[in-house]
Amino acid sequence: MSKVHFKIKWFMRGLLFAIGFIALFSLIVMLLWNWLMPSIFGLGQITYLQSAGLLILSKILLFGFGGRKSGHISQDKKDYIRKRFEEKFRTKFEERCEKESDEKGSAATDQ
Repeated sequence: MSKVHFKIKWFMRGLLFAIGFIALFSLIVMLLWNWLMPSIFGLGQITYLQSAGLLILSKILLFGFGGRKSGHISQDKKDYIRKRFEEKFRTKFEERCEKESDEKGSAATDQ
């Protein structure tokens, strides 16, 4: 068996598994929605396709269109953001400390 044939076989298995998982999850969402939402919020019941659409919409709204990397920040960018935050924090803190020491110094000379 060639490597290409082996990869195609595993790709097809993965695709079938993903379709089955989405189908089962859509059914679960539909059953839960139709059981809970009409009695709790007075909403109407939904069909199987509407539950699948609801899953797709929630995925887009929560995670975006990208693959695994969407929404993730690289370590370099995290380090850059952290350093910028620390610099801004340090600057504001030093300004506040200088302002308070100036106020205390002027209050001591006023007495």
